Amino acid sequence: MIRRIGAILLLLCLLAQGAAAVSEAVLRRAIDIIGQEESSHGYGCVAVDTNGKLSVGFMQWNAGRAARLVQKIQKERGLAFEGSLSVGDKAWVKEALLTPEGRRVQDEQARLDVTGYIAKATGLGIQDPNALCYYADIVHQVGTGAIVKYHELAAKKAGGYGKVTLEHLYQAALQYATYTKARRQRVYRRLKDDPIEGAPPVAPQATPLPSPGLSIAPAGPHTLYLGETLQLKAEGAEKVRWSSAKRKIARVNKTGLVVPVKPGKAVIRVKSAAGAVAKVQVLVKKPPLRALALSGPQTMRPRTVKKIAPVFTPGGARCALRWRSSDKRVLLVNQKGWVRALRPGTAVVSCITKGGMSASLTVRVA
Repeated sequence: MIRRIGAILLLLCLLAQGAAAVSEAVLRRAIDIIGQEESSHGYGCVAVDTNGKLSVGFMQWNAGRAARLVQKIQKERGLAFEGSLSVGDKAWVKEALLTPEGRRVQDEQARLDVTGYIAKATGLGIQDPNALCYYADIVHQVGTGAIVKYHELAAKKAGGYGKVTLEHLYQAALQYATYTKARRQRVYRRLKDDPIEGAPPVAPQATPLPSPGLSIAPAGPHTLYLGETLQLKAEGAEKVRWSSAKRKIARVNKTGLVVPVKPGKAVIRVKSAAGAVAKVQVLVKKPPLRALALSGPQTMRPRTVKKIAPVFTPGGARCALRWRSSDKRVLLVNQKGWVRALRPGTAVVSCITKGGMSASLTVRVA
């Protein structure tokens, strides 16, 4: 509760400084774009940057911001955490990020961060909704210092901040972007192909404020990957009944635990004994492959056949593999991972994805 009040007070300060109202449509779209570009909306994503610092969550908060986010999550869970994060923390941090508290804190922090980005842009005078989305994605990646040259050039091209459009920001980004150029082009194309139409402005807020009656927490819509689960909670009623409009896409049990079945969209519904109804949309996706390993025998006898199985991380990820043996005189492997030992020796069995990710296992035949 204290954290929510603090977030709201921060946003009230932004308004007091003259920040314009933020369209809810712009806010949601910007969060969706940033989340997709950073991690394909992977709430449990934990990566190591080139400086050895952890980037965490679906917005890939980095270094100090990552540590502060994890601190908030652990506090919500009734656990203590102080200090910085290291590579050795990856496993437990991922577990914390995927908890209901971890997802909720990420959703709230994303709204708080992106509201600030857009408020900064509207404070400059930028009004075009698609330009605001584009600006938010740039500043999230390059920072508030580096963004200055982008918007100054865009304003110069447009003849004033109030005339800046998506096209102006894109042209400025192409001039300054180096390693971020591919992302600038992808996001520009998304907004160009599916632009945000004019939407009525609403006052920015860090999280949806509770409304009278029945509601679902955390507020959606949600993106859920195969192999993950999502714990929903009904607020405003004690006795409720959960249901899914598409059980072939996602199922929900009587406690509100959502389990994805296959890719698609489903609406999760909760109804109180008094007849009040609340709904939330869940988008189920195949998870992106983050790691690949092999599981199988490390020793075999000549003239025996064994199976080597790929281990995908996360568990719901799947992709085509190309198999090979480093020494076909010792071992043969087919394209399904079955290995035949021929004669004594050592060989390395490996597989590789179309994207270039690979794994290997050394097998000794004796």
